[in-house]
Amino acid sequence: MFRGRKRVLVEIRGELRAFAIAITQRPDQADDLVQEAIARALSAPKLPRERRALRAWLLKTIRNLHIDLARKRTVRREYEGEVARFVEGAATPGISPIDRMVVRQALERLTPDHREVLCMVDVLGMRYTEVATVLEIPEGTVMSRVSRARARLLEELDAAKVVRLPRTAKAKRE
Repeated sequence: MFRGRKRVLVEIRGELRAFAIAITQRPDQADDLVQEAIARALSAPKLPRERRALRAWLLKTIRNLHIDLARKRTVRREYEGEVARFVEGAATPGISPIDRMVVRQALERLTPDHREVLCMVDVLGMRYTEVATVLEIPEGTVMSRVSRARARLLEELDAAKVVRLPRTAKAKRE
């Protein structure tokens, strides 16, 4: 990017921030959106040359980033609701409320990738191929993540003394 565009980015940063605040109503979130839009502009192979077109491109980028974040938050809330429903279960015989809470906490300690695949496979009953399509990763990666996530969850539950792992399962991981 030549110097003229960098200068324009500096000059219109205030306008970008004002727009971002208008759509987010949160200055901290607005600053993040502006920063990400400018970073994308600096790394984009092709940008509009005219100032007005560049400003429009950046405003559209900010808007799209905001929409993406809103979608992610919605999906995250839905996911957390599904996990809570799975963990709390409707009348799970033999599992005390304390054990359910420990299971929920163990799930929360998993990495986001592991929680994601466990929810899709074990809670929602999706097939590995479906999960691979949704996450845009190879099916083998889904399979290994599910395996590692289940093992990690069992370790967490074993440490909390909710589930006791057989000695051989522990020995394999050590």
